[in-house]
Amino acid sequence: MKKNYVSQKEHMAEFSKDKAAVRELLAQSVFEEPAVFRLVLKDLIEATGGVGALSEKSGLSRVAIYEMISEKGNPRFSSISKVVRAFNLTPA
Repeated sequence: MKKNYVSQKEHMAEFSKDKAAVRELLAQSVFEEPAVFRLVLKDLIEATGGVGALSEKSGLSRVAIYEMISEKGNPRFSSISKVVRAFNLTPA
């Protein structure tokens, strides 16, 4: 039976291909509660290959990435910058 819906993970995987939309989403989420930014970041990480892939691309350890997106996470600007570069998100 064919499914008539797209999962959140599938939607985010497709969405993450649009770099301008990802830049806008991250920019907007920065101005929300910190938990919103962490959830957006977590969804993007999962949609683009997971923590292992991001660790390789960014140079951040897997532990550092998990801590950054955890409920109590408080990422440093330098870590966020590495993630943004790993996602190939250059300024518009």
